[in-house]
Amino acid sequence: MNKGRLTKEEQAKRIRKLLSFIFIFRYATREQLEMFIKSTEGLLYPCRIIETFLARGYIKRYYKSLFGRYIYHLGDEGKSFLYDYEPYIEYYKFDSQSAVLNTYKHHNFLIETFFMLKKQIEIKEWTSESVLRIGASRVEKYPDGQMDLPSGLKIAIEVETSYKNIFGQRGCVGRR
Repeated sequence: MNKGRLTKEEQAKRIRKLLSFIFIFRYATREQLEMFIKSTEGLLYPCRIIETFLARGYIKRYYKSLFGRYIYHLGDEGKSFLYDYEPYIEYYKFDSQSAVLNTYKHHNFLIETFFMLKKQIEIKEWTSESVLRIGASRVEKYPDGQMDLPSGLKIAIEVETSYKNIFGQRGCVGRR
């Protein structure tokens, strides 16, 4: 990329990256969006991009008074934009129940884990639990995320906010 205005292709790539990040994790806080933009685009002031995405309808924000902050999720324009890039975009949904206290806390730990791992290793693709569950029964166990490395290795990611029995987790390892 040269200094100055972005080409249409560079703009589309930037839009797709941010919308895909929201698609993967279902929603994000403003701080998480800013961290993602800074880490992938190297921009120091991502506020303008977020406001532009809001104005164009790519993303929407939902105020969660319990946390005193906005939660950003895909808007209709964002879903339409991703239709050609994300094969499971039709399954995307956000509702206020996606951000209750327990899931919000778990969600934030999962995104922190993503950023921590991204700094240390190259991640080819990150697949969320909601995508892994498509077409499966509700009783099957799935990891919170699956990280694919360039070498072809797939690593299951499970983030726990409470103590759980290890035997319940054995079913989701080694199945794929």
